[in-house]
Amino acid sequence: MQSFKRLPPKLGSQVRTFATERPIAPLIDRKWKLEWSPRTTPAPKPPTGFARDYIETPDGGLELLKTTSKASTDTEKPPLFFQHGGFGSADVYIPWMEYFSKRGYPCYALSIRGHGYSWGPSYFKMVFGTTATILAKDVAAGVRHVTEFHKKDSVKRRGGGLPVLLGHSNGGGLSQMLLDRGYAKASALVILAGTPNFGGWGVYKNWGTFDPWFLPRMYFRDFFHPRSPLSKTSLVHRAFFCDEFPREEVAEFEKTMSPYLSYWWPIQIMGRFVKTENVLSNLTGWGGGRVFVLAAERDRLMSLKLMGRVADEYRQKREAMVRSGLFAKDDKNIDQSWTPGEAGRSSFGGLEGIQDGVGYRVVEGAGHHLQNDLQRNTGAKYLEQWLEILNKA
Repeated sequence: MQSFKRLPPKLGSQVRTFATERPIAPLIDRKWKLEWSPRTTPAPKPPTGFARDYIETPDGGLELLKTTSKASTDTEKPPLFFQHGGFGSADVYIPWMEYFSKRGYPCYALSIRGHGYSWGPSYFKMVFGTTATILAKDVAAGVRHVTEFHKKDSVKRRGGGLPVLLGHSNGGGLSQMLLDRGYAKASALVILAGTPNFGGWGVYKNWGTFDPWFLPRMYFRDFFHPRSPLSKTSLVHRAFFCDEFPREEVAEFEKTMSPYLSYWWPIQIMGRFVKTENVLSNLTGWGGGRVFVLAAERDRLMSLKLMGRVADEYRQKREAMVRSGLFAKDDKNIDQSWTPGEAGRSSFGGLEGIQDGVGYRVVEGAGHHLQNDLQRNTGAKYLEQWLEILNKA
């Protein structure tokens, strides 16, 4: 079995030094004009190797970005379904979709309503009239669409043919919610710096700690606008990326962010909002209940303490489900540690490795948007390695 090792400390310091040795440019700190109506900008032509479809729902069309690489047509590899978080869009996954499509994985990314180039509700309809459950059903519609499409495949794909569901930030919360409610099934779940199953209260506590003006700014300057905490380039930079990430690239990233989002989305997942047993029961590939928690070392929102606890809770529940016979014991033990002894638990919030069939790993140096930060290829590599390990279960 392939050995998983961290970057040597010396090399890691060289990487960080290289990242900071950029030409010094004036720091951009644009104050974005708060928007109060949905965007109507036509969708641009997707990058080479991509296509943009629309899934029709009773409420409107949902953007589904997909790869068109021939390399992923006749392989056994499972489809990957990427789900963005708050203010995100399908476009945030383009770097990872390019990475995985070259390696034979069919890739899809959905924009929920009001995000990306999906249909956009009015300000009051989105902010006050859209629940987390409604958004979870948007994601489920995308997962079911991809599942139906791949039923026609001429090859038998790994994991039983269902997509691997990957949810980032509050999109990780929606991914867990749709599985908990049984809106759709997946072969496996990847929680990418995602909302903890026990709720997001600790996340917003972290946010208020590094940005003490969060509430005063929102209530007294921006009239409760949801975009208030991310209304300047410096605020987006601090919340989403590592310090070395170029400010000018943050400004470009901001252009893809949605103008507003639902208040009910974070509110309804603030406390414990899913049962881990339900989530695991609707993951049917590779013996069932496969979860991988991928955290970011310098994430100011989804801290390592929170992410390590997520992994521990899923490990404990899956181990109990194996004992009770709900899941079969693996034919081959894939459990392994990627850090020696208990050292990693204190440094990285939890035991880095696969334990009781559930994986946990930390992307060194990365901020919250680990799929877009400077370390995005490292995160993609860790994810690819986990997918390959599953095939030995």
